[in-house]
This record gives sequence, structure tokens and C-alpha cells, in this order.
Amino acid sequence: DFDYGALYRGSEQWSILLYQFLFYFVLSFILLMVMNSKGRDFSWWRFFLRSAICAVILFATYFISPVPMMHSAEVIPVYKSREVVELVVVLKSCFMLVVVILYSRIYTLIYREQQISLENEMLRNENLTTRYNMLVSQINPHFLFNSLSSLSMLVREKDEERALKYIDQLSYTFRYLSQNGANSNFVVLREEIEFAEAYCYLFKIRYADKIAFDFDIEERYLDYKLPPISLQPLIGNTVKHNAISSKKLFRVRIYTEEGYLVVENEKRPMLEPNGGTGVGLSNLDSRYQLLLNRSIEIIDNDKVFIVKLPLKKNNE
Repeated sequence: DFDYGALYRGSEQWSILLYQFLFYFVLSFILLMVMNSKGRDFSWWRFFLRSAICAVILFATYFISPVPMMHSAEVIPVYKSREVVELVVVLKSCFMLVVVILYSRIYTLIYREQQISLENEMLRNENLTTRYNMLVSQINPHFLFNSLSSLSMLVREKDEERALKYIDQLSYTFRYLSQNGANSNFVVLREEIEFAEAYCYLFKIRYADKIAFDFDIEERYLDYKLPPISLQPLIGNTVKHNAISSKKLFRVRIYTEEGYLVVENEKRPMLEPNGGTGVGLSNLDSRYQLLLNRSIEIIDNDKVFIVKLPLKKNNE
């Protein structure tokens, strides 16, 4: 009797499948290396050039591509086959070439998008740092001039105790500005409030106690974090954009509320309004978006001006 099972016994050999898998795996790896060589410089002419090189490699390796002989359980190269054009091998090679080219292109586009995002973030950081340094360089001389004027007033009045305290608060203010101006991303709220108290004391002396700063900070928020020198432009704006006179005490509230540090002041329009450029608030908002991915909240109406600064938990 004739054994019909012997006709298809070769297709059961796992070695045939393994041999083909290894061949096409190595070949696809070589094609991917060609498509992604020399970094990620993928201009269109380079893309077509490398695709053409891959096509040439496939054509060269076509003649040694494995052809399974199902009846004899053998694997032979194409050049030993009776057929010059093996359709199965051609289809496999074309499919592999298309997949390699598409995969390489998609991978390159994703990589390029990531690089662009990284470069934009670096430019954003650099721009923010530059704007911040420019702002500090503009504020410091003016602030120093006013502070020295206030100190000279205390010296002329021979108020030794207040003059010594003023010098201590002034030195602490400048030390905090120099240490945290550009080298720190976050400080704890406790340190920022200590700086704000020293900074506010300088304004109280300058305006002869015509201004009052009320601090109401909850104990549970003292270890929360925020970008350094966040209160400095807000406190400065309260003085810059409001009329301060001896007729009525001007009050500024600094308090915590539902995870926010809030600076609130009543609005007293000046006879000659100081328009300002808005750089301080804009820069502060940019810093919060960059470091916390959150924006500051501003409430501006006819009676009060409020700015809410988000606070960051230690475990975030």
C-alpha cells in the first residue's frame, strides 16, 4: 500500500519554520539598521535613499532566501529552486520591506516630536529664567534705593532700635533673594512667609506705618511648597498700584485657604494710576505653569484685588 501521509510529512517539521524565522529576523534587523543609521536625520531624500538601499539588499538576498520543500521536508535557497521567481518569497520580502519602512518612519516621527517638545521645554525654561533675571535686575536697584532712603530717615531721627532691626530685615531680604532667586525650584511655605514678613517690615517703615500686613497662615500648610519669591511681586504690586495715605490705614491680607496662599488687598485708586506692564504677574504665572502645571488665580473687581497661589504637597 502507498503511504499517502509521507507526501505531507515534511510540513510537520518545526525546523523549517525556525529556519525561515531566523533568516527573516536577521534580514529585517539589518534593514532597520540601514533605515535608522546616522542618527535621526530623516530628510525626504535620505528616506528614499535608504529605502532604495534596503530594496537592493532584499534583491541581493532574494537568491539565498529559504524555500521550504513541503514534500521532502527540506529548505533550499531560491537559486536551487526550479522556479526563478518564487511568489511566496517575493511576497514575504515585499511585505517585510513595507513594514520596515513604515515602522522606521513612524518611529522617526515620534522621536522627532519628542525632540521638538524637549527643545521647546528647554527654550521655555531659558526664556523664563532670562525674564525672571531681567525682572530681578530691574527691581533690586530701585528697591535698594528706597530701602537706603528709609534707613537714612531712621538714622536722622536717631531711632537706633528700629534702625538696627531695619538693617537686619534688609540683610535677610537680600540674602533670601540672592540664595533663592535662580537656584531653587521650590521652598517651603514657612521660609517664604519669613521672607515676606521681613520684606513687609521694610514697607511699613518706608510708609511710616500707613500700611499693615495681616498674616493668617494655617499650621498644616507651613510645610507645603511653592516657587521661591512668589510673594515679593504681589506685595510690591499692592504698594505700587494703590494710594497709601495717613487718612486710612491700608491693609493687605496674606492667608491660606483650601490649598492656596492668598494675597488680598482693598483697591484704592491713585490720582495718577501707574499702569505697569504686567510682567510680574505674567512671569509668576509662567513659573507656576512650568513647575506645578497649574496657573495662579486672579480676582479683580471694584473693591478688592486677590491673587491665589497654588501650594504643592511634599508627597506630590
